[in-house]
Amino acid sequence: MKLEGICISKGVSTGKIQVYIPYSVQADEELIESGEISLEIRKFRTAQELSLAELKRLRGEIGDNKEIITAHIDMIQDEETAAEIERLIAENRYQAGRAVKAVYDIFVHKLSKSKSELMQERANDLRDVCRRLMRNCTKEEEKGIQIQDGPVLIAAKELLPSDTAAMDISRIAGIITEEGGCTSHSAIIARNYGIPAISGVQNLMSLVREGTRAILDAAGGVLYLEPDEELEEKYSKIRKENERIKKEEEQYLNMPAKTADGEPVSIGLNLGSDNSQELKGMDAADFVGLFRSEFLFMGKRDFPSEEEQFQAYKKVLETSGERPVVLRTLDIGGDKTLPYYQFPKEANPFLGNRALRFCLSKPEIFRTQLRAALRASVYGNLWIMFPMVSGLDEIREAKKCIEAVRQELKEEGISYSEKIPIGIMIEIPSIALLADRAAKEVDFASVGSNDLCQYLMAADRMNPNVQPYYQNFHPAMFRLLKYVSDSFHQCGKSVSICGELGGNTLAVPVLIGLGFRKLSMSSSAVASVKKVISTYTLEEVQQLSDTVQNCGTEQEVLGLIESFTCSSAE
Repeated sequence: MKLEGICISKGVSTGKIQVYIPYSVQADEELIESGEISLEIRKFRTAQELSLAELKRLRGEIGDNKEIITAHIDMIQDEETAAEIERLIAENRYQAGRAVKAVYDIFVHKLSKSKSELMQERANDLRDVCRRLMRNCTKEEEKGIQIQDGPVLIAAKELLPSDTAAMDISRIAGIITEEGGCTSHSAIIARNYGIPAISGVQNLMSLVREGTRAILDAAGGVLYLEPDEELEEKYSKIRKENERIKKEEEQYLNMPAKTADGEPVSIGLNLGSDNSQELKGMDAADFVGLFRSEFLFMGKRDFPSEEEQFQAYKKVLETSGERPVVLRTLDIGGDKTLPYYQFPKEANPFLGNRALRFCLSKPEIFRTQLRAALRASVYGNLWIMFPMVSGLDEIREAKKCIEAVRQELKEEGISYSEKIPIGIMIEIPSIALLADRAAKEVDFASVGSNDLCQYLMAADRMNPNVQPYYQNFHPAMFRLLKYVSDSFHQCGKSVSICGELGGNTLAVPVLIGLGFRKLSMSSSAVASVKKVISTYTLEEVQQLSDTVQNCGTEQEVLGLIESFTCSSAE
């Protein structure tokens, strides 16, 4: 039997299926008497203390990904949430477990409605915390994943953070889930440890059986149940070849990236948080090409304070040392909503008040972030970048905001770096076509290829119905990128790529040929990209990019790149 899903961590593995069904805790709906209120509140506070003790113990036992557990500790310690739970116990006469569920269900419901994978994963964090608190309210015993003799392929509806944090990684050959996307905790852990994984497998739990022999082809998004000998032999060869390629690529990980004839290319890292596991990837990178600040704003009860933001930015800057860290200012709206802020209903939020537009319309929120960033700038090499810019007026207004904050800090006697490069993300075709003018307004730019493609092709990248029209390799995309690259370089300004294209090994030769010398990507792509860069001469990739721009369709471009890579391999 062949089951299909979405790749969240590449690789091929074989093993027996181990089905994981998490324990569930039911809330008792029987109301308490008025004389039992104080007892029930004590029960909740005891559950809170027990949960914190469990999480702190777990945090001490696991090697990496401690930030996941720390985030759960912070959620449990949130006094506003605790006060609301106690209010429901006192006023509604709810038992402790029911009050916990009622409060957390509200937060989970708000986050789950978002189209953003990141917001949905924050909902999973809250559900996980809720489950732990409810279990301790009822004094049920904790039941984690008991891994059988490996290697096993874990099959689950979903894996919550505390599930994955307690797993014995050494015995797991693969992970398959019905739910959870590329930003899920199980996906992050799978990629960090090189475990093949797929998600989005429909009806997985009704189709798999404990102990069934299986092959997981994560790159292909396929799980084969009870494979025959021919399939086993085929994937045995593929697995060995993948291992050979991986070992070969690893040799390039800590080497400088340069073409076969010595042209240097700077490799950047895309960071989604200040998570220590993510920061480890800096060792192989020349700079942080994209530090997303949204993680500080999501999954919380209110906007983060200046101090909270300052500490996060400071941590990344100190870790990076002299290497540039490109901080993207708040990119919220569209598919990224906040549980504590009610965005006005918009017919098309992707074309609405999002990212820089939102920040300019909410100057106090923007000011707080800029103050935190400027204060942190003395701890490293900070660059600030504005997302979703459509015209020059927005750039000028945003620069005025920075200047106002500089003046504030100067008057207050607070130190900040005087040399902070200011840049923009090129994601909207209008600013891409004004690249020659924009380059005179800023110090650098970075192309957000995901959104640029979405707006250029008029195809929502989150909508499966128009997926065929979302074409990253469309020749129009490369023509526009060439114009952007030429415009910034002619002004002596830096320009990079920080979207999916930057870490795509098929696109990399074309991008270098178009003039890009700075590529930013996830840490998992660094080794393979460095290897690809070393394969070709500058003249070869320039000839390729010239030919690509003369193509008429994406299929022509892909065919051309395939022929190019095959001929180079011979």
